[in-house]
Amino acid sequence: MPVPRRLLVEFIRIICRIAGDVWEGQLTLRAMSLVYTTLLSIIPLLAISFSVLKGFGVHREIEPFLITFLAPLGERADEIGARLVEFIDNTSVSVLGYAGFSLLIYAVVSLMQKVESAFNSVWHVSHGRTFTERITDYLTLIIVAPTLMFLATGIWASILGTDIMERFAGVLPLSWLINLVVRVFPVFLIIIAFSFIYVLVPNTKVHWRAAVVGGVIAGTLWNLGGVGFAIFVGTSGNYPAIYSSFATAIFFMIWLYLAWMILLIGASISFYVQNPTSASRSREPLTLSNRMREKLSLAIAVAVGKRFYSGERPHTITSLTSEVRLPVAAVQDVVRALETEGLVVRTGAEDVAFVPARSWDTLSVRELMERMRTYGEDGGLTPETVTDPSIEGVWSGFESTLSTSVDDVSLRDLSR
Repeated sequence: MPVPRRLLVEFIRIICRIAGDVWEGQLTLRAMSLVYTTLLSIIPLLAISFSVLKGFGVHREIEPFLITFLAPLGERADEIGARLVEFIDNTSVSVLGYAGFSLLIYAVVSLMQKVESAFNSVWHVSHGRTFTERITDYLTLIIVAPTLMFLATGIWASILGTDIMERFAGVLPLSWLINLVVRVFPVFLIIIAFSFIYVLVPNTKVHWRAAVVGGVIAGTLWNLGGVGFAIFVGTSGNYPAIYSSFATAIFFMIWLYLAWMILLIGASISFYVQNPTSASRSREPLTLSNRMREKLSLAIAVAVGKRFYSGERPHTITSLTSEVRLPVAAVQDVVRALETEGLVVRTGAEDVAFVPARSWDTLSVRELMERMRTYGEDGGLTPETVTDPSIEGVWSGFESTLSTSVDDVSLRDLSR
């Protein structure tokens, strides 16, 4: 198709697929789970995230950040923001002791683990980070990111406060432009933050293009959702009369739910942008037959071998998905089986790629098929234990015919 038409078709496919994912309930369940975890961990998270700022005595500057996040709550935003900062002030590591500090770290790591699990589910990643990776990656993310946001905001405020900017603000065309930039800058920060989250949190390689597309759409939804929720809160005059002082907590939980939904929708958009084949498939779970699994394993093994013997850059999950034109979940399933059977091995820490795990001069197609046919099989079972002796001859003939037909063909022959 021409590029504009192709982009339009892909966009419509992604929107329809996202709507289907929301309708099926997986994203909503993840968002509700994250709301519960956030309520339990928000104070430890904020305390550790702004520990660097607290050391410099400027941690109270986070109150405007919190009020901006809670702005859709209307007049209740100031109350909740001030209360959260008060809780952070009262958090003292020296008073907590080693046990209390360990529980503080555990609460934060638990929240981040739930977030990673939700993002991995969106990206169809079955393996999470190791314990060591969780500690280092999570703490780096939650400590460095708020500090960078604070510095960016401080630098921006300093620029706006210069004499030159004040002079420009008095000129009519420039004052309109400065006012527009001031309004757009917070949205820009949100988009950048979301894009970084989509790159760093999933335990897989996320391309910047996909992350930025998801960040732009999620950032736009965030601001539109904030305006809509502020209108909802402003017109819900009966809720305080019904729920009394609990109304503020209820509105806060609803906004948390919407915030997590928007964040997960952006992650889904990033996934479908990077894996457009998955967006074009039916929403029904993909089930590979034994025949398709065997053929796909052969296709993936040969694709890996071609790159290896030609000296090209090794295949990644994304490139393999494009090569075989199947959803990423099917490719990951077969690649996992090839890894488990010791036929391919991953290489590269940042952009995981796959190369042969052993010499393919002696690896025949027959052995590959046997490995894939017996993958996941209970070691205590053999064909003799589940078949009647009367059909053993037929089965042996079938096995012998299948083996001898491809016994002299090696994977290196096919790859070259």
